[in-house]
Amino acid sequence: MIDGHTFAQAAQTDPQPDISILSGVALVLFLACLGGAIKAVHLRGSTVKRLRDDVDLAFEGLTERVFQSLRVLRDAIVEILPHDDVTFDPLALIMDPSRVEQPAATSVRLLRERHHIRKQYRHLLNICSLLKYSTSIMTLLIATTTAAYYLAFQHAMFWRFSLVLTAVCAAVTLFAYLAYAHLETRIQAGIEDANPVEDFTEGNTS
Repeated sequence: MIDGHTFAQAAQTDPQPDISILSGVALVLFLACLGGAIKAVHLRGSTVKRLRDDVDLAFEGLTERVFQSLRVLRDAIVEILPHDDVTFDPLALIMDPSRVEQPAATSVRLLRERHHIRKQYRHLLNICSLLKYSTSIMTLLIATTTAAYYLAFQHAMFWRFSLVLTAVCAAVTLFAYLAYAHLETRIQAGIEDANPVEDFTEGNTS
């Protein structure tokens, strides 16, 4: 038969959740994820409104700049090639490749940006959708994990499994945010190259 003293000792040895520390941490995480989820719901629409026209204009601008760069490259190649009545000397042509190196590098860079900018924009919109779902799921997982920790602390397998899912969802969300920032940076670079600052400077001085 278990007396009152033995029962009290057993109760003291049972693991109990640390409410004082985790309450504040869980509340901060929940509110942060809730705010992120609300913002992520409107992220795709705001991204479309902010970048769609700029991406279309950048594609056309990059197309025009590619044509211009290829014409410069063509003229540079024609300039170093000998006339029909002159003996062709390959060594004389490759002595100074700098005359075609810069136009060729510029043409390749602009072609890549033109080829990728619309794909990057579509990937950016897909990441917006991913962020909407991942932040919403992570908010629910934080609430579920916190409730399980407080209400069913003895069933450690349940709240620990929920904690692992929360960590995985947080990693996916962080990766999505980094990918979003990277793609937006690449798109902005393409927009700037499609209408470089030098064009504005030349237009204002003329």
